[in-house]
Amino acid sequence: MPEMPDIAIAQQIEAADREIRMRQRVYARRVAQGQMNQAEADHEIACMTAIARTLREVRKDRAGQLQLDLAEKSRIRQLEAVMTESAGVILATALGAQDSVLRNVARRLREAAAPEARDA
Repeated sequence: MPEMPDIAIAQQIEAADREIRMRQRVYARRVAQGQMNQAEADHEIACMTAIARTLREVRKDRAGQLQLDLAEKSRIRQLEAVMTESAGVILATALGAQDSVLRNVARRLREAAAPEARDA
């Protein structure tokens, strides 16, 4: 089976709407000529109208999903920014604490060495 072209949903809706208008013209003439009964014509037009409605709902759902996807991506970017900032704060705090610990160790070493220097 040959590969079907990818046809945008808007084009599919336009084609379904054209088909509805064509069926309304053609079926009215066929009913008038006795080639089709009115119930059959109404059913066929209703089927194509339902197809067009379904396509519109799919388009609306896709647009809604796209909005959700964009909102989700935006929220993810916000969370990434918060996490990056938090990581920076945590790192700065850890480095500050480490620096403080090192300063305390150095002070204690100086204090410990000071009595020896006095004794010498």
